[in-house]
Amino acid sequence: MLLGSMYPNTPDGTTGQTVQSQMDALAGRRKEDRALFAQAEPLLNSMVLGKVLVTP
Repeated sequence: MLLGSMYPNTPDGTTGQTVQSQMDALAGRRKEDRALFAQAEPLLNSMVLGKVLVTP
């Protein structure tokens, strides 16, 4: 990852945030995405299983 190769306290030119703050934000977003997927996975599995088990 490009951000990982930069110094953590270096400000980003486009937002002014530090590299570390952007990495922290990305890690938080990834954690939220994983939690959302964990909630949706049982529903998705039941939809797929229901579709497979239904025969015309």
